[in-house]
Amino acid sequence: MIDYNSSNISGGKGASLVKLKNAGFNVPSFTIVNSMDYKYWKKEGTLPQEAIKRIDSFLNSSKGNFFAVRSSATQEDGEHSSYAGVLETFLYVTRESILENIENCFHSFSNERLKAYEKSSNQSNKNAAMAVVIQEMIESEVSGVLFTRSPDFDNSLVYIESGLGLGEGVVSGLVEVDRYYTSRFNEVIKSDVNNKDEALIYSATNKRIEKVITPEQKSIQSSLNETQLQELTNAALSIENFYNHPCDIEWTYSNNELFILQSRPITQKLKPLELYIDTNLSESYPGHTTPITGDYVNEAYSRTHLELAQLIGLDGQRRKELMPYLDTMTNYVDGHMYYRLESYYNILLSIPGGKQNLQNWHRMIGGEVDHINIKTTVSPADTKDAISYYKFLGTIIFKHSKIFQSFVVNANQKKKDLYNSLDKCKSISDKISLLKYALKSIEGFSLTAFNDVLTMKGLNQVCRILDKYEIDHSIIPTLLKTESGVESLNPLNHLISLSETIKDQEFYDIFKGLCESTKNISIFKRYDKILEVLTEQGYEDTAQAISKFIDKYGNRSFEELKLESLTIKQSPELLLSLLKLHETSSSKNEVSVNEEDNTESLDSIGFIDRKILNLVVSKTRKYIATREECRLIRGEMYGWFRECFLSIFEELRLHKDLSHIPTLDFFYLHLNSLYEIQRGEIEIAEIEEIIIKNKKKYLPVNSYPEFLYKEDLENGSYIGKVEEDSTITLGEVEVRGLSASKGNIVGKVLVLNNPIEALHRNDLHECILVTKNTDPAWIYIMTKCKGLISEKGSLLSHTAIIGRELNVPTVVGVKNITQLLKNTKQINLDADKGVINIIE
Repeated sequence: MIDYNSSNISGGKGASLVKLKNAGFNVPSFTIVNSMDYKYWKKEGTLPQEAIKRIDSFLNSSKGNFFAVRSSATQEDGEHSSYAGVLETFLYVTRESILENIENCFHSFSNERLKAYEKSSNQSNKNAAMAVVIQEMIESEVSGVLFTRSPDFDNSLVYIESGLGLGEGVVSGLVEVDRYYTSRFNEVIKSDVNNKDEALIYSATNKRIEKVITPEQKSIQSSLNETQLQELTNAALSIENFYNHPCDIEWTYSNNELFILQSRPITQKLKPLELYIDTNLSESYPGHTTPITGDYVNEAYSRTHLELAQLIGLDGQRRKELMPYLDTMTNYVDGHMYYRLESYYNILLSIPGGKQNLQNWHRMIGGEVDHINIKTTVSPADTKDAISYYKFLGTIIFKHSKIFQSFVVNANQKKKDLYNSLDKCKSISDKISLLKYALKSIEGFSLTAFNDVLTMKGLNQVCRILDKYEIDHSIIPTLLKTESGVESLNPLNHLISLSETIKDQEFYDIFKGLCESTKNISIFKRYDKILEVLTEQGYEDTAQAISKFIDKYGNRSFEELKLESLTIKQSPELLLSLLKLHETSSSKNEVSVNEEDNTESLDSIGFIDRKILNLVVSKTRKYIATREECRLIRGEMYGWFRECFLSIFEELRLHKDLSHIPTLDFFYLHLNSLYEIQRGEIEIAEIEEIIIKNKKKYLPVNSYPEFLYKEDLENGSYIGKVEEDSTITLGEVEVRGLSASKGNIVGKVLVLNNPIEALHRNDLHECILVTKNTDPAWIYIMTKCKGLISEKGSLLSHTAIIGRELNVPTVVGVKNITQLLKNTKQINLDADKGVINIIE
């Protein structure tokens, strides 16, 4: 049987079309005169009868009157050579002229263009043969070419050229084109719409292809609409994924239907792209982050997920297969933290649940995309993996409370032991050794990762039941609101209680003065001095209350998981600002949890499904509450690492060559630099130079892209950043996000680049906060505001959870909203529907 998938039979172009058609891509109907037919013709001077029968059969089944006859050499459209434009192609060939044009294609295999191409490209057709593709002509309205890796600007993008009429006008440069760059997450990054005053069409009257003048209105419009650009990008990336290499694709639209005419490999040598996304990671590590934090996070994620692999029973061979991905869960790129999607996708696909795990993960972290192609290499879970996994799953579901209570006890004891060990350290070397030990010895946090898995599965099950009864997902925030509040609210409640014990302005004046007078002493001694003076001034009870608050919640801070962020424990100024914020009035939104909203829409759910839903909702609420409690424990552990680093840095500053360097600048060292300092491989005098170099390398920028593509090149690291097009404005379209906490309100717009900006506002209770992302410490200001809108987030993000607990109308996942509202004074936030409208 003849294998038409082979380029040796069908030629490069023909084999590609066969593969595309068999894979389900929309390819115009075609048949192939194969290379054996060519060899017969070359010897006998005529086509074999079997070939003529195939052609006749194809023509009889075809509805069209015109055909394209295309040369398809066996070496054409390969990974190393394309032969593009060298061999003959004939368009709008009539049925009667098919055989004549097949022979013309055969003759082109020895033309002068071919000889010149082979000489210049050092190719040879000595062992090559010719095939011919006969394909129905499509009445093209818009046609063009695209490259799945752009030849310029940013090679992570898809580059599309589009012209009116036949694609021949585009590939031959005969007509003006529109140019588009789209991302692999299906966003239009850049577009160049030109005046397309001519189109190439077939004239039935003159029986030839000719240029025509296009109507002015049509010529100035974009040749492709947004839906078509998305469809093209989807098709392009699917084809690239199918072939497993970048592609050059010819395409056309006819009656708004996309046809793929041809696909060939891009012969330029390109290395694979690594795809990154920051989504909910930016809740923990928003904006710019220092190298120390980046290195610490990378190692912590790797160790936590390796422990998780052991926990769910994956054997040594399986863990070895996953190690390249476990080691690269996150990456520190240009001063910002990202998830590496290939790592997450491979790991999630390797455990029972497969592709459903990916959907659940994106539902939990946000940032879900309609179309994405990530190369996965790991084998799916086998029976042994599944048994181990579900055995552990059952254990943790039925013993959830006991397991996590034990985790909390062990984590607190570990933290206590580490603080005791840090106090006993006598030198920088001792502290660095303790740091290494801590990084390797902290255990149990894999349980928090698996609790996330339970949360994902719970939310997915809720969605399935709602979908079964066609109930809108807008009810989910009401269902997920916990009945007894979450642990994350405790710092806020205690702060409010503390602020209520302060009765006079004099206290604040004294505290402010002490903040100023202690600026130049050790970070670890500032509160000792402040509390001592407050006690002497007659504020003993308040000083004791502050001491207790710091002991319990001192590791809270805005951006508290960034190790360079000073917490309440190290920053009396932050505590003073928070106390002043809650000084004068109770919170705009009560912290206590109110009754659930109306859930009448659930009445349509059947008895058994309602029982299942109630059970799943109850469990999921529990997992969410555990997730928030684990956030606090994680923050406490990060607090120890922060203190360890600060202790090392303060000791380094005792050297005269380093005493002028601000303590926080030492966070621009990498972890390896600290290890090299310990081994004596870096001299003290060299440290400042390293810090200066890294500060230049990791310069903060105003914003970081949510999606990012990285290609490692031989001459360094190429970073292609995707910046979203923010030219759209409110009023052009209805701006929507994900309703995370319900309510319909009108309020002032307060766009925040930094939460500290909100601490000194007297009108916070009138404001709807608009931000790129939030972190756990936003709870201190969320309770004072009227509503909140965030560019990042999901139903399970911290922003959403706290918004529900505080009854603050909250909408998340609204792209570019900080830009859209930067000059807006007042809006209506309809968090019931997730809609934002400007009020003039």
